[in-house]
Amino acid sequence: MKRNILLTGASSFTGFWFAQKLHKEGFSLVCPLPRKEEDYIDLKKKRLELLKDRVNLIYDCPFGSPFFLELCNDNYQTLCLHGAFVENYSSDRFPLTKALSENLKSSEIVLDNLFEKGCRRVVWTSSVFEDAVTLDDTKSKKPNWYRYALSKYLSYAAISELCRSYSFDLTRIVITNPFGPFEDKKLSYHLFHSFLNLEKVFTIKTPYYVRDMIHVQNLAQVYTDLVKSNRCITEIRPCEYSGSMISFAQKYQDEVGKRMGYQVSIKSENMNFDEPYSLINNQHVSSILKSNHSDKYWDELCNYYIDK
Repeated sequence: MKRNILLTGASSFTGFWFAQKLHKEGFSLVCPLPRKEEDYIDLKKKRLELLKDRVNLIYDCPFGSPFFLELCNDNYQTLCLHGAFVENYSSDRFPLTKALSENLKSSEIVLDNLFEKGCRRVVWTSSVFEDAVTLDDTKSKKPNWYRYALSKYLSYAAISELCRSYSFDLTRIVITNPFGPFEDKKLSYHLFHSFLNLEKVFTIKTPYYVRDMIHVQNLAQVYTDLVKSNRCITEIRPCEYSGSMISFAQKYQDEVGKRMGYQVSIKSENMNFDEPYSLINNQHVSSILKSNHSDKYWDELCNYYIDK
C-alpha cells in the first residue's frame, strides 16, 4: 500500500497535529503551504520548525497553482484537504468569492493528475459551522461568520461532486473545538493563563453556548485512523466534552487545578453573540478510538504551558 500523503494546511493548529501523527504512524508527507517561508511567524513558524525534519514542507505553493499541480504528478495514497482560506473569517467583509477560488482553484486538474497516478482517496476537513448554513433563507440578515461558513459549505459541495465524477472515495471529517499544546489564543489558552497569572477569577463571556471541546491528540488520532483505514467512511464527527461552555470551563478548572495546585473560580458574563446556540458532533471519541489517553493529554497540556 502506498504510504505517501499530500496534506494541505500543515501550519494550522490541527494541521500540525495531523502531520505529526501521520508521520509517527509511518506515512511520508508532502505539505504544500500557500505563502513564502518568511511569511510564517510566531506560532505558525514554531509549528513548521518542529515539522521540517519530519515532513516535506513546500513553501509558496498555493492549492491549484502551477507548482501545486506539479506535485500532483507524483504518487500519493491520499489527498488530505485540510487547508482553507480563513483570513478574517469572523468578519462580515470576509471575501467569499476569493475563498472559493483559493479553496477550489484547478480542482479538476488536481484530481485528474492524482487519479492518473493511482490516488483514489480524498479526506476533506469541514467546520461544524457549515451545519448552520441555510441557502433558502435569503431575506434575513446574516451574522459575521456566515460568509466563512458558506465558503466551506460550497467548497465541500463542489469537491464532493468532483470526487464523485472522478470516482474518488471521499471522507468528510467535521471538527469543532480542539485544544491542546500549540493551540491558538482561544478559550483554553486564556483559561490556562489565568492559572499562570495566579488570577482568582476567570470570566467566560459565552457561558451557555453548547459546543464540543476535544483534545487535539484524540482528534489527530481519529484523523490518522481515517487515513489508515481501508474502508470508505463517508463522514465522521468526533466529539469529547460536549455541553455548555461554562461546564467545560469548570472541567478545565478541575483538571488543570489539581495539577497546578491552584484553583480559579469560573464566573459567567452572559453577553449577546450571533453564533448558533448549539454546534456539536455526535460520535464520542471513546466509540471511535481503541484507547483514550485523556489524563495523559491533560498532563501534556500543563507541561506545555509550564515549559514555555
